[in-house]
Amino acid sequence: MRLFGTIYALIYFLFLVVMYVLPFFSFSEYSLIENTVTELGSQNVPGNWIANSSIILLGVATFFLGLITLKTNVIQNIALFFFSFSFILTGVFEMAGPYYNQQNYNYIQDGFHSLFSTITGFAFCFFCALLLMVLKTKKDKIQTLTMLGFAISATFLIITFPEYKGIIQRILFTAAFSWLFFALVSFKRKEDHI
Repeated sequence: MRLFGTIYALIYFLFLVVMYVLPFFSFSEYSLIENTVTELGSQNVPGNWIANSSIILLGVATFFLGLITLKTNVIQNIALFFFSFSFILTGVFEMAGPYYNQQNYNYIQDGFHSLFSTITGFAFCFFCALLLMVLKTKKDKIQTLTMLGFAISATFLIITFPEYKGIIQRILFTAAFSWLFFALVSFKRKEDHI
């Protein structure tokens, strides 16, 4: 498990660098506050492969860390698989780029990106809810419930204040993936009998 934990931590650190540093090298109108992480990976954006690769790598690392740590919690492992897989697919399918009036985009890819982005959010919340069922300690349950509430609240804030969606999403991703690491590695869980 230590190897997969180390790999996850390194890829998570890479993801943080991409989220907070790549915007300064992206298209000139890009705003860390207003534009989302996946807009860094949108079609025809310079360096989009970096953002998309980091999303795919983090999804794969999450899947394997979950596979190792949740092996006796089958239902939670399946939920984490759906979260990881949909997150990976948000990196595979690129959203339409920022230059809507100047270039043609593949809107089928954009549609799939939006679909898997939505599924990722629901799958994360569903995983949190299922994880609550098997946690042993009150402290771990409170942290998980807090993360679930934060994920729902952040999504609401993104919809309500789209001009701040970039920074809200960055805070959400930073919190969610760091929480996920500790939840998988250190939270005490009951074993499933499936």
